[in-house]
Amino acid sequence: YRGIGAYEITKRLVIMGFGYNFDANPGLQFINPGVYDVNAPSSVYYFVLSPGSDSSILEGLTLNNGVYIRTSNIIIRRCNISSVSLDNNYREIANTRIYSCAIGSISENNTTAFKNNDVRVYNSIIWGATFYNPSSLASFSNCSFNSMNFNDVPVYVENSIIREGVTAPQSVFKNNVFSYAASSV
Repeated sequence: YRGIGAYEITKRLVIMGFGYNFDANPGLQFINPGVYDVNAPSSVYYFVLSPGSDSSILEGLTLNNGVYIRTSNIIIRRCNISSVSLDNNYREIANTRIYSCAIGSISENNTTAFKNNDVRVYNSIIWGATFYNPSSLASFSNCSFNSMNFNDVPVYVENSIIREGVTAPQSVFKNNVFSYAASSV
């Protein structure tokens, strides 16, 4: 399925790719580097996870233009994602889990119509994170952030590294390292 496609998923699927960053981890990939392009053999433009795709799993993919999550119980593991959009314009989104990913940005829509309930991100590198709805609940553990803007959302952040801008007046921070962080925490 290598290519630049954009796909909307409306049923439960498990989509597993070959992973990413093969040059840093030679010998761990399933494919033969001489046969396939090892830079991004599992590259997709973006996915939209719509109602009906509850409990789907994305693993080992490069999502060049991100993933739009419009349903609950989604698991994303070992992916390189330009952006994760928690699209809560139409319904509440619950139980989103993200593990060991490189993420350009993770954000929810700037709406208070529906909340994101129990979004958890573990062991990931995140360039920027933004949450708007004060009713949403999210937690980040063992992550590295460049910046975060949680507004009035009660986000829990533990064991993470935060390098730059932080706006999170209602958030809870435990055992984190701040480097050049703004003082609006």
